[in-house]
Amino acid sequence: MSTDNLFLRASNLTKRYGVDGQDQHPVTVLTDVSIQIDSGQTVAITGASGSGKSTLLHLLAGLDGPDAGSVIIDGLSMFDLDEAQRCLVRNQKLGFIYQSHHLLKEFNALENVALPLRVAGLKISQAQTAAYSMLTSVGLADRAKHYPSQLSGGERQRVAIARALVHLPRYVLADEPTGNLDEVTADEVSDLLFELSNKHDIALVLVTHNRDLANRASRQLTLSNGLLTGSNGLLSS
Repeated sequence: MSTDNLFLRASNLTKRYGVDGQDQHPVTVLTDVSIQIDSGQTVAITGASGSGKSTLLHLLAGLDGPDAGSVIIDGLSMFDLDEAQRCLVRNQKLGFIYQSHHLLKEFNALENVALPLRVAGLKISQAQTAAYSMLTSVGLADRAKHYPSQLSGGERQRVAIARALVHLPRYVLADEPTGNLDEVTADEVSDLLFELSNKHDIALVLVTHNRDLANRASRQLTLSNGLLTGSNGLLSS
């Protein structure tokens, strides 16, 4: 694939809720939103609670469908694919980090981090070797056999970062990744996230209420009243 096609681009996304006839007053969450994220970029999206930031991330990942608009990931139009094909794109090209770590409680740290590689078809030994290496990168090699209930909040979020990056995706989508952490731990997790994204040339799209965290990104955008303002990275037509 040509390197000219290597970007994540959303064009003219519109999303409404309550348009299925069950609600007489549908709500428009996003209106004609466009954004392009190129390889290795860091992009922060801020906005009030309920402004549609998480909805936008879900659309970028093809986890939800828009009422209008398109999402293209490395030349692939997500909403022209079937769900199995979208799952494959997500597994190969995307990593996710949430405010709540979303680790599987019945899996230890090593097994949680190895999960994306196992889904991709790697053998257990290969997946766990790569997972252990990534756990080492986030400073948790000695916690590999511990379960989420045995880890602190900061440790759980570092495991979540390791899981998001273990398959070296081209893009990581992070939804309030430090929102549940105290200030010191949040700073440590933020440092780690930016450091590893830069090391592996992974583009980072970060949704946050934290202005200091947003200011660390190379681009800052604001979502308000369904509109995304700031430099969206798209060339004018």
